[in-house]
Amino acid sequence: MTTTTAFESTAPPPLRFARLDPERRLGLNSGYGTSPSVLSTLLLTLTLAFLIYTPAWLFRDTDAGSSVWHALTAYQRIPVAITLTTCCAAAILILKWLKIRCQRRSLQVSLLPEDPDFRIDGRNVDRVLARIAEQIDEPEQFILSNRMDRVLRNVRNVGRVADIDEMFTSAADADESRMESSYTVIRGLVWAIPVLGFIGTIVGLTMAIGEFQGVLDASGGEKMALVTELGKVIAGLQTAFVTTGEGLVAALVLQLGMVVIRRGDETLLDDIRDHCTIQVLSLVRLEARE
Repeated sequence: MTTTTAFESTAPPPLRFARLDPERRLGLNSGYGTSPSVLSTLLLTLTLAFLIYTPAWLFRDTDAGSSVWHALTAYQRIPVAITLTTCCAAAILILKWLKIRCQRRSLQVSLLPEDPDFRIDGRNVDRVLARIAEQIDEPEQFILSNRMDRVLRNVRNVGRVADIDEMFTSAADADESRMESSYTVIRGLVWAIPVLGFIGTIVGLTMAIGEFQGVLDASGGEKMALVTELGKVIAGLQTAFVTTGEGLVAALVLQLGMVVIRRGDETLLDDIRDHCTIQVLSLVRLEARE
């Protein structure tokens, strides 16, 4: 018969990463922290594009549907590039929002022994590490538990509480740098979307200018010929203005969304830093070494 030690538990951990993380729930590899993986971003991008284009294609023969389908596919196919780029940026923001919610769950779990007189030192730090393993099945996947695990494993190797504080600060700075770098791709996409719109402006104006010679040639001829040539010029100008408007609107919406999600990311890291300082570091008691 086997026995269970004071630090082991046969019950499953209350916090299971595979049930909380949006990528792992689909059986995909998960990016660390709030950073989505490339594969999940690509799959969600294609899903969003499918959800946009499929209804537009199905109702393209109706009055409203034809206008939507024309806005998404006409104008030298520039709206297609804008839509796909927007879907990619939106996919990153959606995944980050879901992963922020997942990471926040670790702040709701008690990762320290419930004894009010408990203090962390080199002799009983294993109790904290065992507690983390009991509460979370994959501690390395959560920013909070991963930071606590990495720092507290060095308690026996240092002699000052200030050393532990420096380790927590260094880990927090590394996580903030990782968070900052996770927005590099979406910043590039938000920058590229209005540029695609301006490319449409150039293409549309080039078309209009190219057709203007036909207007001059038809100005002394029949009225219908003049109307036809003016229609070609207007089509070029419409391409210029519509694509620019689509690009600017998409970039504005994504920029506002990025501000909201980034604020959530920063708040999460601030709360984790405060938790490590107030809840963990305040319990550390070390004897100075000579």
